[in-house]
Amino acid sequence: MREVMRTNIAVLSPNLSRKDLHSSLHSSRRGQWLYPVVGADGVLLGVVKRKDLQRLSSGAEPRELSDVVHRDPVTAYPDEPLRVVVNRMADAGSRGFP
Repeated sequence: MREVMRTNIAVLSPNLSRKDLHSSLHSSRRGQWLYPVVGADGVLLGVVKRKDLQRLSSGAEPRELSDVVHRDPVTAYPDEPLRVVVNRMADAGSRGFP
């Protein structure tokens, strides 16, 4: 799995302001559509989809980052066989995991 994992990704703090969110979106890698939300202790708190972040940063929705975080996401680990992760993706109906 390690060979196909993207490692240079933008991660978000749960306390990110709308102003900082806007700049994070513009400076993040193109093609990243799922953003891990990680606490100060390095623990994964959840994930946010790029489209939800774009709506938040535009001010179209009066919500906070914590309102759009998907908690307890299905994850993949570097030491897992790729076929195991692919099966998990199919079961979860997802095209990518943190």
